[in-house]
Amino acid sequence: MPSVNTLDPILAPYEGKDLLIPKEANMLTYQLIERLMEHSCDKATLKLLARYLSKQSYEELVTERIINHYCGYPLCDFRDPGRIKEMQINKLVSKLKLPRSYNHKYCCKKHYQCSEFYKQQLGTDALFARTKLDLPQFHPKAPESSIILLDDIFDPEGKANPDDIMLLLREMSISDPHLETDNLIDQFNNIVIREKNIE
Repeated sequence: MPSVNTLDPILAPYEGKDLLIPKEANMLTYQLIERLMEHSCDKATLKLLARYLSKQSYEELVTERIINHYCGYPLCDFRDPGRIKEMQINKLVSKLKLPRSYNHKYCCKKHYQCSEFYKQQLGTDALFARTKLDLPQFHPKAPESSIILLDDIFDPEGKANPDDIMLLLREMSISDPHLETDNLIDQFNNIVIREKNIE
């Protein structure tokens, strides 16, 4: 399982650099996706990856995990070639959020929601255009310090306290100017995950 320490050999050549050139940025993104496409990671590593991943590169990571029959959420190590697989769908249909469309990409609805929640916090700019890459890991001004994982507020039964969600949503930063914090709070206010096991 990749952790912050196991990613050090990949990240070490780029430490101390405020900006990366496009070649370095592409190589780093490729190496991170390659490391995580067949392995799950811990929460600290996923938060740290927010410094290096954009929404597009995160979607590429999810796609690579699905191609290898792993749950698309990087914290999960569930693998099932019969259930998790890349589906060929019309481009228009792929943009729609159809009910249960997550079934062939994620092991459960909770991991789908956690993945989408994480992705919304990632920046849209390319890695070579980002600054603050030279800050120490988990520095208060570093991008990873403002990342909130939905897993952190779920209890073991998959239920969450709405007050905890609202508090965390007020603290998080989202790079999309079209999403207002109050709008997100309304969306997540009554979140309850119910799953039916099909055997």
